[in-house]
Amino acid sequence: MYVISDVNILYDTDSDHSAISCQIGISQPAAIRVTKTTRNLRDLAIPDFINDIGKSALANHLDRDLDTLALQYDNVLTSLLNHHAPRTTRSTTLRTNAPWYTDDLRQAKRVKRRCERKWLASGLEVHRQIFHEQCKTYRQMLTDAKRAHHQRCIADCDDRQLFRLVDKISYPDNTRSRILPDFTCAKTLANNFASFFDDKLKDLHGRIR
Repeated sequence: MYVISDVNILYDTDSDHSAISCQIGISQPAAIRVTKTTRNLRDLAIPDFINDIGKSALANHLDRDLDTLALQYDNVLTSLLNHHAPRTTRSTTLRTNAPWYTDDLRQAKRVKRRCERKWLASGLEVHRQIFHEQCKTYRQMLTDAKRAHHQRCIADCDDRQLFRLVDKISYPDNTRSRILPDFTCAKTLANNFASFFDDKLKDLHGRIR
């Protein structure tokens, strides 16, 4: 359930639909971590690697059987790679693509991390204050970027697209559920919906007259 607060209803509109502003406490989705095993081939010393290949069995004792030769290549080259560029395993967090995340935000995040490292290295109060100020700046930039992005999206929507956009924002994990009020009889629930909209139309017609 989402926590809704600071609800304000704006009645001064030309429609029977009043504008509502509020704060919705939507929790952040849990981070998904994956484990990857890689080799750091960029730091591979090519001359040393070639030199070790020249000293290996591939340069001196090649087997004539094709299957055995292929296995020999695989074993020798894998062994040399494990020596020069060993496999490393690390965990990373999968992050969704945020359309509002700009280069300015990315740069501000780098500055924030740089300030944090400086504070942790020095332990000085002045560096702690600089880091906290940069955190505030970064959070405000995030808020402004999100607001500007959603305002642009809403401004470009027609009525149908607006409902889809609100639905997408409310259910970002694509597990949208349609929740109906509690009921014991589906027919009674349908009649209640019909009566509600019928009363709305009557009220609108009465205001027009």
